[in-house]
Amino acid sequence: MNAEQTGALVFEVSEFERGQNEFVCTALRIFEDHLVVLVGEHEFTLNAGDDRDDLYNQLHELGVTVLAPHRGEIPDIELSDAHVEWVELLRDLSYGPEDLVRIGYGTLLCASTDREAGHIVIEHGGQSYPFRFEFDGTYPAGVVADCMAEIAI
Repeated sequence: MNAEQTGALVFEVSEFERGQNEFVCTALRIFEDHLVVLVGEHEFTLNAGDDRDDLYNQLHELGVTVLAPHRGEIPDIELSDAHVEWVELLRDLSYGPEDLVRIGYGTLLCASTDREAGHIVIEHGGQSYPFRFEFDGTYPAGVVADCMAEIAI
């Protein structure tokens, strides 16, 4: 997958998660040709071109009860709880793969949450760099670029 396709899949996961009232997708791992999403103890694969409905259908087929994915305009954001911050972090990370291409180096490998913070790992120069984003009411914007600036220091 190219950076645009990867970002599109991460965006679809964010919009699926936006439709939920609580944490459902708690981790995602990015591979060369697909994305793996963790929901409880289940792992689901999304390929280039898949969307939030494909994730919903996979969960539904396994009997996992979830709400319908978000549709329509992105609502005004009120950072009222950790779940909303997780959704917004995922949305911000959907721009990350293209940001890394634009910056010229690095690869977004994964993102996860422990419900108190978001964790992302970026690969650069053969090394993995973990980062933590606290769910403290701070709006996540440009997170990948901030992480890359930290690596460059």
